[in-house]
Amino acid sequence: MAVEASPDAVLVQDFANTRDLRRFIPRGHPYRDGSGDELGSVMSLRGWLTDRRLLAEGSRLTESDRARVLELRTALRAALDPRQESADDNPLYALPLRVEIDSTDGPRVAVSGNGVDQAIGEICAAALRTALSGEWWRLRACSADDCQWVFYDQSKPGRGRYCAPGSCGNRVKTRAYRRRKADA
Repeated sequence: MAVEASPDAVLVQDFANTRDLRRFIPRGHPYRDGSGDELGSVMSLRGWLTDRRLLAEGSRLTESDRARVLELRTALRAALDPRQESADDNPLYALPLRVEIDSTDGPRVAVSGNGVDQAIGEICAAALRTALSGEWWRLRACSADDCQWVFYDQSKPGRGRYCAPGSCGNRVKTRAYRRRKADA
């Protein structure tokens, strides 16, 4: 039985995967060189954020806003992929977060602010809620060096190493087998 991801985990996963580091070529897909970036411009960032209702329609963004969002993405990817070295100067975010207590839902993290500050706050709040709910450990980068796609491990034991065992896992295992045969 598959374990389903919460909307917060899906948001963190989608955000981390806006930077596509995959370099392999699956059958029937275009060439990949590991340089894909859905947030490559201020305009594409605005579209990504508004599509997910993290930014109000028509909000103004600048290149420095985009740089802040990319900094957050880099920090999240480093946290999700143990192969990446995290910088000693990890960005700290002063976010206007508050805890609201509701008689029916209990405590929850809420974001105040507007524009890109609210969008960054929502992504950080989603990551925090994912960690507090115990789901964070299911989010990880694919172990295949030519992939590094962030995925949510839906397996019951939660020990998945590859985003797609049939493709990424198979490629890694086939390479190891061929190396062993060549060495023998």
